[in-house]
Amino acid sequence: MVPHHALREFSNNGITVVGIATKGHGADEYEVWKTQIAVHGKTPLHSHDSEEGFVILKGQGEAIIGGEVHLFEAPCTLIAPAG
Repeated sequence: MVPHHALREFSNNGITVVGIATKGHGADEYEVWKTQIAVHGKTPLHSHDSEEGFVILKGQGEAIIGGEVHLFEAPCTLIAPAG
C-alpha cells in the first residue's frame, strides 16, 4: 500500500509530477504518475521502451505521438506506443 499523503511532489517549468506507483514503491513492470501541466507548459519530447497511457481529466492540448500531432480535450485517454 502506498499512502498518498506521504508522496513527494516535484515541480519544474510549470509541470508538477507525483509518483503514485513507481519502482521505489515496489512496482516492477509499470509506473503510474499524476502530472499537472500549467497553461502553456509542456513536457520535453521523449520516448519510452514500453507503451505509455495518459488519462486526461481536465483541460485540452496537443500531444506528439509517433511524429503526429494529436489534439485532445478532457475527458479522454491517449495511448503512445513504445519508442
